[in-house]
Amino acid sequence: MPALFAILTTISVVSVGMLSYMEISRSMERDVLAKVGATEEALGNTFESTFARIRADLKVMAESNISQDAIVRLGAGFENIAKEGKDPKAFLQKSYITDSAYPKGERHRADEVDDGSYYSKFHPKYHSWFRNIMEEYGYYDIFLVDLNGNVVYSVFKEDDFAANINGPLLRGSGLTQAVNKATEADGISMTDFEPYAPSAGALAAFSGIPVKDKFGSIIGALVVQLLPAPFVAILDTDTGFNFPSQGFILGSDQKIRFSAGVEQGAASAQADYFIGSDLARAAMNKGRGVEITVNPDAGEDMITAFGKHIENGIEMMIVWQVRYDDAMEALSSVRNQVALVSALTLIVMTVLGFLIARSISRPLQDLQSGLQRFVKSGDLSIRVGTDAGDEVGQSTRAVDEILEMTQRSMARIKEGNDLSGEAAEKMMSAAKVMSANAETQSSSVEELSSSVEETES
Repeated sequence: MPALFAILTTISVVSVGMLSYMEISRSMERDVLAKVGATEEALGNTFESTFARIRADLKVMAESNISQDAIVRLGAGFENIAKEGKDPKAFLQKSYITDSAYPKGERHRADEVDDGSYYSKFHPKYHSWFRNIMEEYGYYDIFLVDLNGNVVYSVFKEDDFAANINGPLLRGSGLTQAVNKATEADGISMTDFEPYAPSAGALAAFSGIPVKDKFGSIIGALVVQLLPAPFVAILDTDTGFNFPSQGFILGSDQKIRFSAGVEQGAASAQADYFIGSDLARAAMNKGRGVEITVNPDAGEDMITAFGKHIENGIEMMIVWQVRYDDAMEALSSVRNQVALVSALTLIVMTVLGFLIARSISRPLQDLQSGLQRFVKSGDLSIRVGTDAGDEVGQSTRAVDEILEMTQRSMARIKEGNDLSGEAAEKMMSAAKVMSANAETQSSSVEELSSSVEETES
């Protein structure tokens, strides 16, 4: 019995431990999936807040008298240069780019240029205001474009400055798309991130808004140039997880626009990594979700959260991933704790079970031994009871009571048998006396009969 009890205890403890571990594992997985999904949602909210700020900035700038006046004044300066028989693009790029006292990347620091033009007379009036906005809010560049498509102003002063959006350099570019969408729709426009030639082919997106005069007529467009860096910084934000993660921004064509936390040389660093994948299709169809996917690079499971976000008609997908093993690392600790608790419980239960089993089996063994002695000897004086106060002890004492009752019954039966024997002997003696008396009487009768016969004869 102790061995059986130990086996049953082991099975019970192991089963409970395994079930507990499985339930904890499922619960932790649900929690991790929820946290990863919440992280993607938080990133998406940050992206949306960023775009909301951009829209607010555009409205403030477009409604400012400074922007309205700048398009009029600088546009007039642009036309004056042309009226003088000069090429405005060549003239202004020479003054602000070629002959600039500042190197490439710092030309926006020049407020004044002494070229004698009407344009350069008013440039300092607006430049510091736009430059401060650009630097404070993290824009790469800010443009003013007139209704003729001339880029009459640029803060950063690259090759797009003083160019025409319909010319060979800018035709079909993000800047051109932003201007056309804003003026045609009379609202805020947005373009996807794509290489932009004037910025050395760097990825750039553009957001524009029409600028109107005091009568509400469109006189041009104001456009801001966005680089991936601020958005990559959002992807790379400390999310509270103490293990690596990687984030991606995908376009509507499922190509990666930019990413964070991706190792160089990894397959996921390639722009077409997600094209045609189940994840990309799910993101396009479901809009938002969390799934366990497989990283083809290492064949390991990834917890992937995705969400589709639309900004002024431009679809973008945020994909945020963590390694499954990293996210569930705490489960290893839980597994060890469950194993330790199960082992300790097993030891304690085994010892207690052994003692309990012994306390049950010992009286039963004594009962069995006593009954076997009784069967062999028939001695009703044998007692098998114990002093134990439990049910087993009560049972053994009940057996003793049965034996004692049987012993008393047998004694009474024996006593009754003895009394019956004495009575039988007395009856036999009386019968013998009666028989003797009968014989005596018979002899007397015979003698009397003989005497009578003799007398009659």
